[in-house]
Amino acid sequence: MAIGKLLLNASCAGLALVLSACGGGGGGGGVISTPVPTPGPTPTPTPTNADLITPTVDENFTNDAVSAAVTRAAGGGLTISAASSGLTIAYSRANDGYTLTNSARSQTFLPAERSPVTANFDAYITAKTGAAGTDRFEITLPGSAPVLSYRYVAGAIWQFGDAAGTRLTADAAAFGAETADSATPRTGSATYDARLMGQGYWQNDYTYLDGIGRLTANFASGSITGQGNAIEVSTNSGASVASGDWTMNAQLAAASNAVTGTMSLYSGVGRTITGALNGRFFGPGAEEFGAAYALNGTSGLGSGSVVGVLLGNRLTTNLSLAPISVSQTFTNINARTERLSLSSSSGTVIDGSYHATELPPAPSSIDYRASDGTYLVYTVPSGQTARTLLFTAGTPDAAANDTRFVGYGATNGSISERLRLYRPAGSNSELALSHLTFGNYSRSEPSTTAGKTTVSNTWFAFGIPASGFAIPASGTGTYRGVLHGTANDGLIGSKSNAVEGTSLFVFDFGASTLNGNFQPVLVSDTGVRTALGTWQIVNPQLFLRGIGQPNFSAVVQPTGAGSLGLQGYFFGPTASEIGGTFNGNYTPIGGVGNSGIMVGAFAAKKDP
Repeated sequence: MAIGKLLLNASCAGLALVLSACGGGGGGGGVISTPVPTPGPTPTPTPTNADLITPTVDENFTNDAVSAAVTRAAGGGLTISAASSGLTIAYSRANDGYTLTNSARSQTFLPAERSPVTANFDAYITAKTGAAGTDRFEITLPGSAPVLSYRYVAGAIWQFGDAAGTRLTADAAAFGAETADSATPRTGSATYDARLMGQGYWQNDYTYLDGIGRLTANFASGSITGQGNAIEVSTNSGASVASGDWTMNAQLAAASNAVTGTMSLYSGVGRTITGALNGRFFGPGAEEFGAAYALNGTSGLGSGSVVGVLLGNRLTTNLSLAPISVSQTFTNINARTERLSLSSSSGTVIDGSYHATELPPAPSSIDYRASDGTYLVYTVPSGQTARTLLFTAGTPDAAANDTRFVGYGATNGSISERLRLYRPAGSNSELALSHLTFGNYSRSEPSTTAGKTTVSNTWFAFGIPASGFAIPASGTGTYRGVLHGTANDGLIGSKSNAVEGTSLFVFDFGASTLNGNFQPVLVSDTGVRTALGTWQIVNPQLFLRGIGQPNFSAVVQPTGAGSLGLQGYFFGPTASEIGGTFNGNYTPIGGVGNSGIMVGAFAAKKDP
């Protein structure tokens, strides 16, 4: 039985923070010529672990902890509250286990007890049931997460429900290899990707809380601020029951690595759920952040409390592509390719075999080198694992540039290559994108068939991925944008066309539905524009939750015969932009019995 069901409704009786100190002293008279004592040996410092990925010694971790309690009175009423606590966390190198002790009891959790079902972020320890009741332990695993991974800090939540079903407690703590007071930065600033995790205890339900966001630390002033989005999921039904914003404001102590402040949940929807937050920085140079929070107030589930941890990892990659300023490897390349065999002399279709079947080399990852502003385009050949450099783009090609795209060109013997990237916000005349871009890699080379040239066009999209926690549990979102691509109608004597147009996506996040359309326009090599009407988006499949990058697929239904497959992703810390690629067949205007080929990319921004 899940601990969240041990009591019918949730509430927390807070455990008070216990502070203790000891000291001593003495005095006495001295006499003339009293010998000066010889100093004894300096005590050997207690060894500590350099990180949490490969701990090497036993350690009683300094931590920041909070506790919540739900107590059922004899008449059936619940008492709920949360506050700071005096939790201790002891690590044993011998068994790789943790022993947690609060004011009421102690419990040890071992690796062998972990559930075989693990989340991307965490390993959930299998519930331990004894005569006293049931325990459940959740701890982040440093270095294991695909997006928000931690080396020096960990977050843990320990729940206990007594056998009588009258009391439920939860302790949450942040701990790890903390930054020394002397090494805590006092100048400059840093931005941290943030992850929120916690437990909610309400009069009408129990919940798990997950969220993401950003923290900004001004080390010169000591001010630390943060904000983001969170989702609560019922422990009873598994359904999302609440979502909204979170904010925090804190201050770094002047002479130590202690952080104190406040945190609020759902203030944007008029609820009052607030409380204290205490934490510190972790790692030799404050690379990570960890804090515990205890919140009390009223939500849509009644009065109650939330306890949990807020973790942060200093950003070393780009916050935005507008502009891109830090060297970074982009591996989330979503690409679609067409390959044509055309007349070497005219570049036109000369027979019905214009659609080449062999796979061309295409981008699988892109490196941006900040030192000289160069893009390195890589491919991974089929059946291999090593990247192969496909194209080095350093100097813009004026012939390929316009107010929407910046182009780069290169010639290697009989092979001609070109890379075109959609310009970022502030320099684009069409759509101001900040967190994603898209583009085209084109390649022309002699065909194995005499008199023909093989031309391939790969369209792709990449950027700063969103997390599933950025997608709200309810409500709608309308995204409007553009599409670009290439198309060939297959008619003898015809050339490839450029594709332009608009894109519209309307999401219902609560119902996980999508509606929208493409309005493509063919642009000939002479500039003639042919509108193809409104093509509806149908048969959508949405994958919005969890830590992976939220994404969706669908079919774009052209006017007439044919269909395009579409794959899209969300980008940016608040999922404010979407982008992806499409390819398939369509019926060309005036092309009786012909099936045209179209491939391209799209991007769109969420309405304010």
